[in-house]
Amino acid sequence: MTDDERYEKLREVADALRANLPKSIDVAALGVMSKVPFQVLSLREALIWRTDELLHSAIQSLEQKDISVSAMLARALIENTALLFRLVAIFEKRVDLDPQELNDQLMALLFGSREWSDGPQAINILTCVGHANEEFEGLDKIYAELSEYAHPNWKGVMGLYSKLDRENHRARFGREFVGYERIKSRILSALLIAAILFKHRYNKISDDMPDYLKTLEPIWPELANDRLK
Repeated sequence: MTDDERYEKLREVADALRANLPKSIDVAALGVMSKVPFQVLSLREALIWRTDELLHSAIQSLEQKDISVSAMLARALIENTALLFRLVAIFEKRVDLDPQELNDQLMALLFGSREWSDGPQAINILTCVGHANEEFEGLDKIYAELSEYAHPNWKGVMGLYSKLDRENHRARFGREFVGYERIKSRILSALLIAAILFKHRYNKISDDMPDYLKTLEPIWPELANDRLK
């Protein structure tokens, strides 16, 4: 696939996500006593809004040749995707978890933070990336490469914006020294992979949720027969 084809596909996925941004979730419309479906869908929908913002901003940054910014955004998009992988994994093993354990794991994804000592603690996103890599081998290497540009390491600072002119004994600075097209191609590939994986995991919850709802205690028992049809 050429970079032009990658870019076209990325735009297609980005536009599809933006066209389906949810505005709300009606708890009553879910029709069940369990709060698990609401928890799962709430995080999923918040994630698609964040993903939409990251993805469109990353595309714009690439167009402006802002390499470090686009690398940071691509890295953040992989983190989003990894978190969605984790959500799907918890949702898939729901029958193996007791209700309290399932609630605790979902609450950690929904409200985990280092800001409080008596609430759900933030999960380690590197752990999520590692788990996602078990299903999509190579994701961790893409993430690590982007991190080199996202962090103020050699690659993200001197490697991007400087060049030693040894003959004239000076350092030159700018954005024209790095092989932009090569790095752009790598970032473009990373964005496309993350976006496609995100879309796939997002849709998987949609595919599995209706059957799950049928197994739960309904809010209105008199409507249960209609819901099970």
